[in-house]
Amino acid sequence: MKIKSIIIGATLSCLLYLSGFLSMFAPLPIMVLSGRKNVSYGLYAALTAFTLFFLVFNFFPAYLGGQGSFATIGLINFLFMLFLGVLWSEGIARRWDIVRLGSATLGISLFLGAGLLLFFNVEARDAISGIVMKSLEFQNSADSALIKKEVVNVILNFLPAFAVLSALVGLALNMWLGKRFSKDILLYRFDSLKVPEWLVWTLILFGGLYFVQTYLLKNEYIKLLAINGIFISIAIYFFQGLAVASSYVKKAKGLFLRWIFWLSVVFFFQFVSLILVGLGVADVWFDFRNRKLNLADRAS
Repeated sequence: MKIKSIIIGATLSCLLYLSGFLSMFAPLPIMVLSGRKNVSYGLYAALTAFTLFFLVFNFFPAYLGGQGSFATIGLINFLFMLFLGVLWSEGIARRWDIVRLGSATLGISLFLGAGLLLFFNVEARDAISGIVMKSLEFQNSADSALIKKEVVNVILNFLPAFAVLSALVGLALNMWLGKRFSKDILLYRFDSLKVPEWLVWTLILFGGLYFVQTYLLKNEYIKLLAINGIFISIAIYFFQGLAVASSYVKKAKGLFLRWIFWLSVVFFFQFVSLILVGLGVADVWFDFRNRKLNLADRAS
């Protein structure tokens, strides 16, 4: 029974990752298996999934787009997602709060993004170039090569921030869906997310660093550090703002207002995300959720 559960969990992780659209849920079978059994089941499932994926990588490379840089980055990314599944399972078993889970996720994903940028620069550039070329395959203009180069440079330069953002989104989505399958994950409430107050200084620091770099230092490496730091800080406060907003929406009577809120986040993301980032930063000083509780206590 143990072996059967491990094989099923490993196979589901592989299939979810290879599906493309649902690849972000690849850690979910490991989390569910760890929650329903124990963490060792999830660890063995992750090792089995990577072994299966590695065999596909070596013997059936066509399923991964060929045995080139794209497949290599895909293999590294799958290993990263499996590691996140084990990390989240261990954190849930140890009753880490949502901030500690998010901090561990941020640290690991930042390490991966920086590692790809520093040590796998050529492979990452080739893989990103392949993706961009597919999106430009119908464009035959002379500008397409220049566009491709610019897009690849932007994606590569923002790789640490993209890695952090995708990992934090993956954590949120896997926790949200995992509640349907594991009672341990059900204990977590996203609307309780509260990042440390001192973190706002990192946003100010990276913003100041970008200003100094632009007008004084003019150093490309400092520019990359500052921009990635700003985007990661913004992503963190986006989630805090989302947690503040969801805590109010959750108290709304009926499902209509909740649906309106979440559909607005999805379909008007560019506009709503700016509001949520501002709300997340403002929550550092105004503490909207405690204020809501205090008002409720006075009313009663």
